[in-house]
Amino acid sequence: MAGLDVIDFVEPGRMPHAIDVSLDASIDAVMALQADVDAFSETHDLSPRTTYVLQLILEELLTNVVNHGYEGQPDGTVIVRLSRENELTVGEIIDSGRAFDPTGRADPDTSAPLDDRPIGGLGVHLSRTLANELTYERVDDRNVVRFTVSDDAPPPKMENSQ
Repeated sequence: MAGLDVIDFVEPGRMPHAIDVSLDASIDAVMALQADVDAFSETHDLSPRTTYVLQLILEELLTNVVNHGYEGQPDGTVIVRLSRENELTVGEIIDSGRAFDPTGRADPDTSAPLDDRPIGGLGVHLSRTLANELTYERVDDRNVVRFTVSDDAPPPKMENSQ
C-alpha cells in the first residue's frame, strides 16, 4: 500500500494488534488506511458500527490534515496510531502541518437549510460527535489529535440536518 507502514502484528503477515503508521499526506494514503483499520477491527472483534465510526473519524480528520494542514503539499507525512484500552479504541493523529485545533471550532448550525450553510466544518463536528473524547495539543510544532471510541456506544443523537 502506498505510503503505509503498519507495525505491531499479532503474527507476521497477519492481523494488526495495534496500528502505528506513517503515511503520505495524500488522499490515496488515507483511503488505503481503511484496509488496515478493517483488519484491526477484525482482530479485536469490533462491531461493524464501531469500525464505521473509526473509519469515518479517521477519514474526516486525515482529509483535513491533507487538504488544509499540508495544503495539498505532497511531501507531508502523518502518523496514525490505533490501540485498544479496555472497551475503548484509542486513536492518535500526529502531523507537522499548519496548526489547527479541531476542538476549538464552533459547531455548525445544522438546523439551517443545506443551501444556507457555509461549506466546511461538518467533518470536524461529526468527528467530535462520534468520538467519546477528542483532544488536541500542539507539541514541538506538531498537531496531536487524540480520540477514543467505545465499543457499541449508542448512535449519536444529532440535530435534524435537512
